[in-house]
Amino acid sequence: MLIPTLTDKKDLKTLILFALSLKENLSAKELYFAIKKKGASYTYQAVCKTLTLMLENNILEKHEGKYYKISKNWLNQLETFSEVIHKLKLQEERAETDLLTREIKSKSLRRIKVVSFDLDGCLSDNNFDDKFWDNEIPHLVARDRKMDFEDAYKYVVKEYKRLWGKVSEWRDPDFWLKHFGIKESWAKISDDMKHEVKHYGDALPVIKSLQKDYVLIILSHADKKFLELKIKIDGMGTHFENTFSTPADFCSMKKDAEVYKKLCKLLGVKPSEMVHVGDDYEHDYAIPASVGIRSFLINRSGKLKEDYVVNNLYDFEERVRQLR
Repeated sequence: MLIPTLTDKKDLKTLILFALSLKENLSAKELYFAIKKKGASYTYQAVCKTLTLMLENNILEKHEGKYYKISKNWLNQLETFSEVIHKLKLQEERAETDLLTREIKSKSLRRIKVVSFDLDGCLSDNNFDDKFWDNEIPHLVARDRKMDFEDAYKYVVKEYKRLWGKVSEWRDPDFWLKHFGIKESWAKISDDMKHEVKHYGDALPVIKSLQKDYVLIILSHADKKFLELKIKIDGMGTHFENTFSTPADFCSMKKDAEVYKKLCKLLGVKPSEMVHVGDDYEHDYAIPASVGIRSFLINRSGKLKEDYVVNNLYDFEERVRQLR
């Protein structure tokens, strides 16, 4: 079935159909003059040629050898075709709506809303921390006090132990620089040492993937200065909704139960709507699990086989996406 172009008002087939819809049984000359009144510049020969084509395609019928009218059979076919197209369009729209509904329902049924990461030992290794506390600080103390490195190291470690839990700034590098009388600033030291920050290879790929479907945060007992320095590397911090340092944000030296409860309240989620992963059994698995947070212990050595253990962040992502 041929369907003429009806969108262009100056199309000759359209003009002929329009004229015959107003009055049936018109001759070729009558159609020519009717089309001419519409301002169209078609010749009489063009009108006759088009009428012949429309007869051949069963769009028009001819009576008494010279009068034309629109074929009822063609109109019926056109109506049927229109109904079929309309039904197909409705089916397509329903399919799209059903797909969207399923996606919305799937997301609304997703139990987990927030994914929380520990920093050191999970996203980044401990290289920077070890070198800062066990090498850089003793080295600066040895230099300023004219001591052997070994003697300076013993003295520094003794002070670390003596003041543990007694000062709220214990994790703050500026506190220790002042405590030991070191003149170098944290800004200079951290700038000189930032190349020591190393993220695990699976960190950024997994973070970018999970970011599409979950709110991501970092919860670390590291000082805010350490945290901010590390997440600047490779632009890691841009993928997190927020980052939290327990000493800076919760006035706590460690991630205890109260910290996790306060965190959930701050984020506006139930513990059951959050997942946490880290490398410390007590503070990253046992404690958050005790308050209802689904928790995983990352053990990159692969030696632990418990159900709550993941060997890398790719395994962790897979486990998160299985939770409902």
